[in-house]
Amino acid sequence: MSKPVLAWHFLAADRRMAHENEIVKPGYIYTCDGDLRLCESGLHASVRAIDAICYAPGPTVCRVRCSGEIIHGDDKLVSRNREVLWMENASSVLRLIAAECVRKTPLADGRTVWDLLTDPRSRAAVETSERFARGEATEEELAAASSAASSAARAAASAVQNNIATKLLMTLQPTKGRA
Repeated sequence: MSKPVLAWHFLAADRRMAHENEIVKPGYIYTCDGDLRLCESGLHASVRAIDAICYAPGPTVCRVRCSGEIIHGDDKLVSRNREVLWMENASSVLRLIAAECVRKTPLADGRTVWDLLTDPRSRAAVETSERFARGEATEEELAAASSAASSAARAAASAVQNNIATKLLMTLQPTKGRA
């Protein structure tokens, strides 16, 4: 038996287990029979919140205590027992986490990801998402900001692709004296 581990686990909005139709409830200890295998069978969770977010099938966050037999991987674990201590819809918090990551993730040259958002439509999308998470923007405003940011990304990609295509196609231009 391993020492119990506090961890994070996410569920879809309907609060159902990924491979079963059972609705997860706080205060209940879920148990897995059979072999434990990372990514295959058992009750999974992550010690680090950011790792759990990467595996999240939806916005419902659970704080869990894993116990019994536990196999640890690099970014997750699988256990025989998983007790759900509490759960909440984390949609708003996940939006705020994403925005903070954009604003604060450093690049090698000292800038942040935020500094790479040179089109005002992209920055407006991050800001609108933050306002939406705080209840200060409507779904319509969020959708409009998202659409505008997508247009900005498509325009930037198209400009780069056109520059690459033009440069490479120009290498085919005949030299003087060659028709």
